[in-house]
Amino acid sequence: MAEAERPSPPASNAHLLYQRGQTEFEAAHFVEAAKLFEEAYAASHKTALLWNAAQAWRKQYDLDGDLAGLRRAGALYRNYGEMVEAPAEKTEAAKEEEAVNGMIRDAEARAAAARIVVTAPPPTAPAPMESAPPVYKKWWFWTALAGAVIVIAGVSFALGAGTSVPSTRGGDWVVTF
Repeated sequence: MAEAERPSPPASNAHLLYQRGQTEFEAAHFVEAAKLFEEAYAASHKTALLWNAAQAWRKQYDLDGDLAGLRRAGALYRNYGEMVEAPAEKTEAAKEEEAVNGMIRDAEARAAAARIVVTAPPPTAPAPMESAPPVYKKWWFWTALAGAVIVIAGVSFALGAGTSVPSTRGGDWVVTF
């Protein structure tokens, strides 16, 4: 290979980083893959590497739910869309960025709802119902009973005092008033 045909060291390094990133991506080590794609982009400025890094961050979110990686994916899609020339690629990048932003909004809404549920006071159990004591153990029952007995006795005495029992003296009934 002639000297002019040899790739420059940064481009060669970028290619190696890209290959390692692909290997990590295929092994589902998405954080490592994303970092390697970003390093390869820094060395070569090939915009397709931004897309690859964004995809890796998005896949990592599917595994761990970390919004930081998803936000990073959204930023990379936006950067990719700003740097590519083809309208179809710009549209695809905008579509992916909006999808990621929707996922972020949904996750934040779920987290907010979870915080509300978690911070709500726990429901309290109702106090156990105490059984009421029987009526004969209540003070007012005995007071009312005693009052009734007194009233009945008084009425009986009053009615009995005005009448007399007839006597039989010689066969005559004597009634006294």
